[in-house]
Amino acid sequence: MNAQVTIEFLTAYSWALLLVIVAAVAAYYFLSAIPQPAPECNFGNSFQCTTYQFIKNSDGTMKLTFQMTNTLGKTIWLYNKQQIITVQNIGKSGTNNYTGKCTGPADIVNRSDEILCVFNITDKEITPSVGKNVKFTVLLSYTNCDVSSIPSLCTNGTNRSLQGHITSSLELAPSIVTPRCKDGVCNAGENYTNCPWDCSPPRPTTLVITSTADCACNFLDKDTGVYEINVTVYDQLHVPMKGVPVVIFPQDIEGFEDTVIHITSYTITPSLPITDSNGLARANFSWHSCDCCFWSCYYPLFCLAATAGDVTVCWPRCAMLTGSDAQSLGCC
Repeated sequence: MNAQVTIEFLTAYSWALLLVIVAAVAAYYFLSAIPQPAPECNFGNSFQCTTYQFIKNSDGTMKLTFQMTNTLGKTIWLYNKQQIITVQNIGKSGTNNYTGKCTGPADIVNRSDEILCVFNITDKEITPSVGKNVKFTVLLSYTNCDVSSIPSLCTNGTNRSLQGHITSSLELAPSIVTPRCKDGVCNAGENYTNCPWDCSPPRPTTLVITSTADCACNFLDKDTGVYEINVTVYDQLHVPMKGVPVVIFPQDIEGFEDTVIHITSYTITPSLPITDSNGLARANFSWHSCDCCFWSCYYPLFCLAATAGDVTVCWPRCAMLTGSDAQSLGCC
């Protein structure tokens, strides 16, 4: 009797079981047959990709690196620009943005210069299988330097952004990594001279402003004379930097006795001093008129500022003038 019941059960449900198996096999087949996106690195005609790689590190984090050539036809500025990649369900679920940086052989990236970009994905919740192609959208930010004839003032140029696409298969990082230039790490033996892509160049970090004239908070005399301004530029190791252009200008100081002053006429000679072998840039500063609006025509003030690279410092000693001097200059 039991054997007969078993046979009847198998007869009744064998077709259903067979259909489930066929459906599972078909689903596996069709899912496996879905083509992966083809590997690519595409930024149009602006930047020509040379290499790209997506790797999984031993700790589970991931890294996307790629190299490309500046074929934009313009010199660009990449320093201090935050680059962004967007990817789906990598690192963690959903649409995720990760930041990285792109560097050239110098802050000013000339035409045909090579660029290295590195993005670290520190999230480890979702990791694709090794060999799976992953598509990234890259938002590359840079400044067009061609609007300025002075390379180190490239930050005055026009900010631009360009979207590109990278599709790369995930690879396992090699167990033994041999340090090399353009691996995104400033390894022992590398420096800005032999591997500027990995090692940061000397940059203005500290500015020291002094003056040979007493141009400090003079309440009795007009400060409209000519004053020598000295600016010493140091890098991150506090070593004086040679050949750095320095911009000197008056900067308004507001909030002192409800005062606001705007210098409308001044002279800097030379207009763009360059640091010498001691890191010193010299210039003469004089101002001639102002357009000010303040509480009682007393004590408008400003400071002398200097900019080198992306660092700006105000001379802590201020220039002032009395109410009568302000009236004589047409401020009141």
